[in-house]
Amino acid sequence: MISGVELNNILSMRGAYIIGAIWNFVILEKLGENKYQYFVSSNFDSTKIDDLKDIYKNLLHIKSTL
Repeated sequence: MISGVELNNILSMRGAYIIGAIWNFVILEKLGENKYQYFVSSNFDSTKIDDLKDIYKNLLHIKSTL
C-alpha cells in the first residue's frame, strides 16, 4: 500500500487483506515524508454469516467512496 501511495502521489489508500477465511480492512494515510499511519479493522470471519454480511457492507462502502 505504501508503494501505491507513493507511486500515485496520493495521501491515503484503503484496502483489505485476506488470510484464509479471515478478512481485515486497512486504511493507510501518509503523514509526511517517510511517515505513515495505518488503521486495521477487527477480524471478519467469512465462514460466519453475520461477518460475511459485514464484509459485503464494507466492500460496498469502499466502492461508493471511489
